Amino acid sequence: MYVISYLPFIYGAEPIQEMSSSRRSVRFNDHTEVRCMPDHTAEDASLARLSYHEFMRKQTERARLKKKFPVPIVCKLALLFCVLVCTSISPKDW
Repeated sequence: MYVISYLPFIYGAEPIQEMSSSRRSVRFNDHTEVRCMPDHTAEDASLARLSYHEFMRKQTERARLKKKFPVPIVCKLALLFCVLVCTSISPKDW
């Protein structure tokens, strides 16, 4: 379940602008709602606006980043590998 909140945003001192040369007028509110959404939803929304090739490039980049091991796991694996290599070398091989 996603929780999306709306925050008011107040513009500067000129809330209403009218064109005096014609009958048409343009009015701007002095309040606007800014949409705040969770990071993962915002990431998906930004991916949806990309072209197909940019989307595929970003998607493969995200998949590659998810496949990396965290640093503590890499350190544990390196230590285990070093211990295995050092114990497998016998003194007669020196």
